[in-house]
Amino acid sequence: MIAGDAPSNDEMAWMRSSIAAHGLDEHVLLTGWLPQREALGYAARAEVGLSPIPRGRLFDVSSPTKLVEYLALGIPGVANDIPDQARVIQESGAGLCVPMQADAFAEATLRLLEDPALAAACAARGRTGSAPTAPTTSWPASSPRPTSASCHVDLVAEVHAALPAAHAPARTVGPHPAARTARQRAQRGPAE
Repeated sequence: MIAGDAPSNDEMAWMRSSIAAHGLDEHVLLTGWLPQREALGYAARAEVGLSPIPRGRLFDVSSPTKLVEYLALGIPGVANDIPDQARVIQESGAGLCVPMQADAFAEATLRLLEDPALAAACAARGRTGSAPTAPTTSWPASSPRPTSASCHVDLVAEVHAALPAAHAPARTVGPHPAARTARQRAQRGPAE
C-alpha cells in the first residue's frame, strides 16, 4: 500500500502505469490522501513500515514523521540513511537503516519478515518510545515538496520480486474495509 498522493495528476498516472508494468496491480493499493483514522487502520495491519526518503537539501536537514509513527505503532521500520532517519533507527534499535537502493530495502524487509524475533524486538523497542522525537518540519505552502514516487514504485517491485511465496501478502485476512473505496478512487482518477 502506498498512502498519500503524487504532486500532480501526471505523476499519479505514471505511478499507476509503472505499477501495472511491473505486474503489481493486485499487490499495490494507491489510496490517495486518507483521513488520519483511515490511514492508521491500514498502518496497524503492516508487518514492516518502509520509509524511503530521497536525499536532498530538504530531507538532509529534516524528515517526514512516518518512520517515528511506524515505530510508535509497534511496526518495525526500514528506512534509508537520511540523517534524521539514521539517527532514529540507531538510537531506538527499532528497525533497520539501509542505503536508498531497492535491493537494500528488499533485503532488510526480508530480514524482518524471516526473523520474527528480530521483528518483535524492533516492534517492542518502537512501542516503548525509545525512538528520539523527529524534528518538526514545516515549509511554506508555495514551496515545492520533493517527490519520491519513482523510488516507491521501484522499491515495491523489488521487494515483491524478492519475497518468497511464504511471505506473499496474505489474502485470507481480507482487505481493509476502506480498500475497495480507495481502489475505486484510484481507478477513477482525480475528481473532475
